Amino acid sequence: GPAEALLHKWVEHAKGQIFIGGHEPKDLLSLFYSTAELYKNLYGVDTIVRITSDCPLVDPALIDACIAVQQATNAPYVTTLYGYPEGTDTEVFTMAALHTIYTAADTNDKGREHVTWGMRDRTRFACCYLSGDGELSVRPHQWSIDTPADLDHVRRIYERLPEHWGWQDALKIEEELKNEQRTETLKMGYSKSTS
Repeated sequence: GPAEALLHKWVEHAKGQIFIGGHEPKDLLSLFYSTAELYKNLYGVDTIVRITSDCPLVDPALIDACIAVQQATNAPYVTTLYGYPEGTDTEVFTMAALHTIYTAADTNDKGREHVTWGMRDRTRFACCYLSGDGELSVRPHQWSIDTPADLDHVRRIYERLPEHWGWQDALKIEEELKNEQRTETLKMGYSKSTS
């Protein structure tokens, strides 16, 4: 469609590459695998960093940490899932791990729609889950974009971020926004009660 054509034009202008597959919409695993195979054949890529487009607040330090852990341990799958706020998700995995889940997934399998679903199976893979200083309580924060309200929420956080920021900065800003909302709600309640 028009959006895809615009993206294609922008990528070409930036001297980047784009791969467009003709797979079923619910079979993202095939599309992802085909793309990875292309880059493996062209450039010898054996390690993949996956960041989804609905997670715009990914902290570059978390990306670096996942890559460092994967390189140090040679783990087939390293991720920030479950240990950091929703929407900072970073995954680093090997081409071999991707090949394993691609060849094992059934055509109706949930793993066809969710690319790395099968890699989270600890009985098949030595998974490494990074945790935010042991604070699993940060996971309930919702920074992924699934609805217009999510987009608005992330935009309000993003516009207050400093030039060089990390996920903790976004967490602090989110708390500030919540406090401002509480203060505004109290003011409105007080105003109504005195009218």
